[in-house]
Amino acid sequence: MYFKAKSLVALRNYDEAIQISTDLLGKSVVKKDYFILVKCNILLSRCYYYSEVHYRVKPCLELAVEYAQSSQSAELLAEVYSNFGSYYLDIHDLNVAQEFMIKAVRLTKRLPASYTVITILSKAAALHHVQQKYDTVVLYLSTALKMCEEVDVSITRFRIISNLATAYTKMKKYKLAEELIGKGIELCKQSKNISSLLLFTFDLATSKTCQGKPAEAIRIFDECMSIAQTLHIDNPRFFMDIYNNYAICYGQNNDHTKALEFLNKSFEIAEQIHSEEDCMHINTNKSHAMVNLGMYDAAEDLLQNVIAYHKKEQNFNVLLSAQSSMAMLHEKRKDYRKSLKAHKEVEKTYEKYIIHIMNENTAAVQQQVMEVSKYYQQNTSTLSRPSQGYQNRENLEFIGTGDAYRKVVNSALLAAQNPNANVFLMGESGTGKEIIAQMIHQKSLRRGFPFVPVNASAISANLVESELFGHVKGAFTGAISDTNGFFVQANKGTLFLDEITEMPLEIQVKLLRAIESRKVTPVGGTKEVSFDCRIVSSTNRNIYELIQLSEFRLDLFHRLNPLEIYIPPLRNRREDIEILIHHFIDLYTYETKRAKPQIDASFLDYLQNYEFPGNVRELKNIIERLFILANSNHWDANVFSLINSHHGDYGRPAPIFVEKQENETEAIIKALIKAGGKQKNAAKLLNMSESTLTRRIEKYHLQDYTSKGK
Repeated sequence: MYFKAKSLVALRNYDEAIQISTDLLGKSVVKKDYFILVKCNILLSRCYYYSEVHYRVKPCLELAVEYAQSSQSAELLAEVYSNFGSYYLDIHDLNVAQEFMIKAVRLTKRLPASYTVITILSKAAALHHVQQKYDTVVLYLSTALKMCEEVDVSITRFRIISNLATAYTKMKKYKLAEELIGKGIELCKQSKNISSLLLFTFDLATSKTCQGKPAEAIRIFDECMSIAQTLHIDNPRFFMDIYNNYAICYGQNNDHTKALEFLNKSFEIAEQIHSEEDCMHINTNKSHAMVNLGMYDAAEDLLQNVIAYHKKEQNFNVLLSAQSSMAMLHEKRKDYRKSLKAHKEVEKTYEKYIIHIMNENTAAVQQQVMEVSKYYQQNTSTLSRPSQGYQNRENLEFIGTGDAYRKVVNSALLAAQNPNANVFLMGESGTGKEIIAQMIHQKSLRRGFPFVPVNASAISANLVESELFGHVKGAFTGAISDTNGFFVQANKGTLFLDEITEMPLEIQVKLLRAIESRKVTPVGGTKEVSFDCRIVSSTNRNIYELIQLSEFRLDLFHRLNPLEIYIPPLRNRREDIEILIHHFIDLYTYETKRAKPQIDASFLDYLQNYEFPGNVRELKNIIERLFILANSNHWDANVFSLINSHHGDYGRPAPIFVEKQENETEAIIKALIKAGGKQKNAAKLLNMSESTLTRRIEKYHLQDYTSKGK
């Protein structure tokens, strides 16, 4: 009866499946048949999900967990956890989905190869596929494929080969993908499995589409339609997907009229099956076709609906894409004012996305942040001894603990998870833009390939094109051999274009074409060279002002900044100043082999009040100078006279308070009263770090004004 109910679910006969499952549960509760109690609750959760009674799904899975725990069966518990993970994946809560999948996969390590374990690994792979972690997808699916051979489940084996090929396609490893697809087609023909043959034929067509071979893809999609007719396929989702893929192919052929016809067919099916999410996805694609056909008003209406829907759903990834499309639409109309406005909406959404991730406060995000700042997580209580392994540490970490620091780091980690998205960094000189660029590279799938930093402002105007795109032998005087440019040097890795706004306008045009086509033509050459790299660019200037002044191309800016990160100046990260001081002191203690200086509170106060026009780089230089010039091993505020004598008032802070103690005391008292005695809030009012305020409260004996004193 259980297997009958399971078959009914596969046939989408949910009402009868619910009836059978409910009857079985009633009998199994008395007998304490945990297998049926777990399995039928999982079946019911699927029925309720597809019957749109979503509020019943979670209680069924929670009951299944309880029964699985009572059964003490690792296999049953792993199965429930994986189903819970799939449920949260379906409702786009990837963080919770990942927590359940981790539990499920961990339990499978205690189990022998079985259909259940294979299914769990496949579901975990599906989650990582959505997260674009394709190397992990390959790991899980390869393991599952080996198990398929052990337990001989051919249908599942076909599906896993197909999913593995899709992962390789996403990684642009087309040769591996098509080898797998070929193997799958051969196995299908041997076993006369026509339904799986359809699956692999579809995969092959998708691979050709991704390689930009629309003519081949259309021919193979035609084969898919022929096989579907032979099998009398009536699954509406199949036809919705294939029409959507036809549209992509015709779009690649610049036949946007034909593309729009197929998208309209796909949209009709999405409406029939009441899938609002699919409707919005198809409408996004329709808007692209309409823009290319000059149907700007209709495209704008569609995008407005898409944006409104995804705002409500808080589906940030898709929302960012739709808003970027709106910006591009206005750019095509040459309505640059609206384009800039739309781009600012993208910025706002991106900030909300980061805040959303930070508020999730999941173990995964916290672990990533801890990895990036692990030195200070481990060494805050051991700063008295020289640290080991410091040789290149200053080039690898973005140091801090405050809110602004966490926002930047989380933004970088988010960018790293999208290995093909370009990133635009903004911030004053010395804030650490190159460090963030390196972090994005090191935390991404491209970390095994080159990171190529380029300072655009340091390249001679006459040599910019040659340096970027390369040159052939004899292209100009001194070109004694063929030379690859920075784009090709960074192939498969990351190209960091620092101070991109210094690039001449005539080069900006060529840069735009290179980014769009992913090809460059070396100076003096005629043959284009392909490249595949992520571009991280940065500027310390106001990019929007430069665009309005026509000093930087708006279309190039859009190509460079799908993801944008603002790195605040050090004066807006005062809570990080002290930890940075200790970081650089440890660094130069290691490098100079000197004894570590004893730091007086007045030394820290002095630097806490300084505005740091040169930001983190300036702080690093100050500490380095003191290691060179200071004779004493005791550093207090007076030690700064050593560098002031060389640089006038360099290093002298702009005082927040009048130097008279009574005025400073009065200001602190007022801030504490206004903050209700809470030192953290008072420190913000006074524009100083909490640690500095604590020292001054102790110095002036103001504990009675704090909440602790009261």
